[in-house]
Amino acid sequence: MGAVCGNAARTDLCGGPGGTWVPTATVLLDGKALKEQYHPCGKPVPEAKVQSITSRYRRALTAGRAVNPEPPPPRKPTKGRIARSKPLNLLNRLREHEEDTLRFLIDPAVPWDNNQAERDLRMGKVQQKVSGGFRTEAGAVIFARCRSYLDTMRKNKKDVISGIMLALQGSAWKPSARQVSRKRRRAA
Repeated sequence: MGAVCGNAARTDLCGGPGGTWVPTATVLLDGKALKEQYHPCGKPVPEAKVQSITSRYRRALTAGRAVNPEPPPPRKPTKGRIARSKPLNLLNRLREHEEDTLRFLIDPAVPWDNNQAERDLRMGKVQQKVSGGFRTEAGAVIFARCRSYLDTMRKNKKDVISGIMLALQGSAWKPSARQVSRKRRRAA
């Protein structure tokens, strides 16, 4: 099960046509502030605060549905579903995926946004677009390993050039077990 990117939801809400989205976006930003207050200290967000955010989220969605009601049924029967407005579709998605949208409050390992994941994937996509794809599966695997190695070094604040030189000499840099366990504790 995945989580919904809070930043993308906030952007959709603030730029959403056909109604005021500020209450729902504010609830998500308040949830982000709680996550930033509690999770870095290794503490869970208190259940009462999670319940408060959840009930405010539901009220904001209900208010949004009042401004963006379901379309009336067509006069003549038509094939397929009735077309809904973009704001109504967004409200329905946020309601259907409430658990995924608010997961960042409960699970410290779930980030509020997915910006880092998108940045990690971007170079592979750029390579694919520029060259028209990878010629072989082995070439794609080699590219992914190289990107992963360089990204890991960058995230650990290591000099990338010396890391490349170490790898070419046959002694690639690896994060110590201590660094790995510290990162796991922070994510938990």
